[in-house]
Amino acid sequence: TMLNYAGRNASLNTGLTLSGQQFYAMFMKRFLYFRRNKTALITQFLLPVAFTLLGLILSKTLPSPNNSPPLNLTTVQYGANSVPVFNSTGDAAADNLAHYYASQFSDSRTTPVSTGNETMESYILDVAEKRGPTFNTEYLIAASFESDDDNDGKATATAWFNNQAFHAIGVTMTAIDSAIMRAQTNGEHTIETTNHPLPRTLSEIADDLNIPVVGFTVSFDLLFGMAFLTSSFVRLVVEEKENKAKHVQFVSGVTPLSYWLSAFAWDMINYIVPCFVILILFAAFDVPAYVDGGRLGLVLFQLFLYGWSIIPLMYLLGFFFGKPSTAFILLTLFNIITGEVAILVVQILMVPQLDLQYIAKTLKWVFLVLPNYCLGQSLIDIYSNHGNIEACNNAQMAEACSKFNITFQQNYMAWADGGVGRYSVFMAVEGLVFILLVVLVDAGVAEKLWYRITGLANRLRRRIANESTATDGDVVAEQKRIRALAYEPRNDADLLVVDDLWK
Repeated sequence: TMLNYAGRNASLNTGLTLSGQQFYAMFMKRFLYFRRNKTALITQFLLPVAFTLLGLILSKTLPSPNNSPPLNLTTVQYGANSVPVFNSTGDAAADNLAHYYASQFSDSRTTPVSTGNETMESYILDVAEKRGPTFNTEYLIAASFESDDDNDGKATATAWFNNQAFHAIGVTMTAIDSAIMRAQTNGEHTIETTNHPLPRTLSEIADDLNIPVVGFTVSFDLLFGMAFLTSSFVRLVVEEKENKAKHVQFVSGVTPLSYWLSAFAWDMINYIVPCFVILILFAAFDVPAYVDGGRLGLVLFQLFLYGWSIIPLMYLLGFFFGKPSTAFILLTLFNIITGEVAILVVQILMVPQLDLQYIAKTLKWVFLVLPNYCLGQSLIDIYSNHGNIEACNNAQMAEACSKFNITFQQNYMAWADGGVGRYSVFMAVEGLVFILLVVLVDAGVAEKLWYRITGLANRLRRRIANESTATDGDVVAEQKRIRALAYEPRNDADLLVVDDLWK
């Protein structure tokens, strides 16, 4: 098309050239909006990175499921505490034992306290009454030394313990046995007792493999940050709908396809930037499940598919809102509920003691239509599958894996449990479906379809009403005459014809 402008002929863009021009203009509009909106920097960059960083820090500080370490049975583990010592006066053997008993605490925060002339029972009752609730944290063990009734130069040693403290009985026996050994060897030898806990049973190991705590922590924190990031993309869309800027753009010739594809392209760029920062954090913290074996690329692939599916879903849900702030808050809650809450529900129902695993397996498939669930569960499964592979490839653990039906996939993209194949396929399909629905809704296809459906329903309702209502003969005759006008020449007397008018 040629246009004469200021004495010069200019051609108007059409076809792909016009579509490209519209796409570029809409893309630059999104860029300028982002540059002027400083709060977008917080919601679209800082929050996802900050919450992921928090999850990775927690993953490094949380204790891993290993066998309990050996424990030396001493009073050091109790912090500052006091040890009452009762000694019957005038007996050399009792004095000697009491001396060596008290001297073994000289290098610790334990303070030996003499009961004086009070018996041990009386002293403990008095102190407990005075100290109140702090008694059980300050007085854990005690000892009394008394002369033997036979007056043969020997003494009787009695070990006391507070059963409110773990290992108190072992600590008090070690302390009094060590005092006897030191007394017999003039302080040259002592006794130390170490408690070596039994290793975990196969059942406990299997439970630890089924509950990947670190994977849950990283996945939950990352999803929480993503909830703010993805819901922020709908603010401009709702704002333009509210102030009619979108309507002006459409009236000016912008097509729904150019409008939404440009928005999607810019938002994907904004989304990918914090994703790369998250990958750098994974590599910096060296989480083997997400870094080793090229799995960093697998994590990036899952993040990309999540953005591909969740951003059009946010656009689609944005049609239901009239205010940007309301849309941002409610969609953030929607992301949290369909992500963390959905995962938590499935994991709770998977607990064998509840006998509700059949419901959990059904919900696993139902929740696949939610991109937030797909991303969170895929990150958990990557971590869990890596742990299962590491454990079950160990000859000592092969029996536990077989006995408790612990499965794993060597191919992380497998469709079955342990792989992330089904999450990837569902997110890929959901992204295509959601973006098509967004374009169709804005193109008026959904509205036309709704009118067609309601029109059919109204005609059906009128037909039923006509069949159930008796009609006068002259009315029926007039209806037949009016309907026949569609097939016969109209009489000039019929200046206005009303056909099937319904109130």
